[in-house]
Amino acid sequence: MRDQDSANREFLEISLDKEYLPSYSIVGEFNHAADANLLVYKHFESRGRHTTYTFSYDKSRDILEGIRTENNGNFVYTYKLTYLKLSPKA
Repeated sequence: MRDQDSANREFLEISLDKEYLPSYSIVGEFNHAADANLLVYKHFESRGRHTTYTFSYDKSRDILEGIRTENNGNFVYTYKLTYLKLSPKA
């Protein structure tokens, strides 16, 4: 895998849902916030838009959890993303 040298991201997310792709598009990036256990996640959407989540990191379980709420009229939408580190094992 290659990433641009000019990108100031610490972690990136790629989609692996299709087989035999010559390259994988970056669909998100993570950067540490001021606090050591917080990361800011930027999810790239179509037409240059993006959505931002704030994640907390549980180092003892290698889990990232992020929640975002969105108000749309009389409805509140809650999105929860959870990432679990599978490899490499400590």
